[in-house]
Amino acid sequence: MGSIIYHTECKQCEKIAVKDDYYKEDKETYNIYCPYCGYTYFQGLVFNEEIEINEWKVKEEMGCGVFQICKTDGTSTLTLLKTPITDKSLISCEADFHAPETNQSESYLIEYKEGKFTQFLGTAKPPYFEYSYQQYKKEKNLTAEDFWF
Repeated sequence: MGSIIYHTECKQCEKIAVKDDYYKEDKETYNIYCPYCGYTYFQGLVFNEEIEINEWKVKEEMGCGVFQICKTDGTSTLTLLKTPITDKSLISCEADFHAPETNQSESYLIEYKEGKFTQFLGTAKPPYFEYSYQQYKKEKNLTAEDFWF
């Protein structure tokens, strides 16, 4: 059993996505997620209980942004948005963002829509937000150890 985690190009926004190749006995899966736009991709064997057999599944979801909440105790949660931000969802995010236990200087709500990023809450951004994956690859002074999502 093992997992190999590395960076790859996000199919949607062309920024730095995370790919997790996971191996366990006779099962092989991989997941890709983008901490910038919220894109996700899953490919692998999933057990179908109705017919009692492993089936190959592929699931791709386009992202609509990300919501990062960092708490004052050092914990954090990154939510990959799968639907556009609405007035109702913005009110909910604002409540979490303004909660007393939230570290607002490290938290943010960023929407991805029609190829553009819009920041709704916070001033922080994900690490290396200004880089595309191709720019990241070309930078000599950046290594995989520099990226901790």
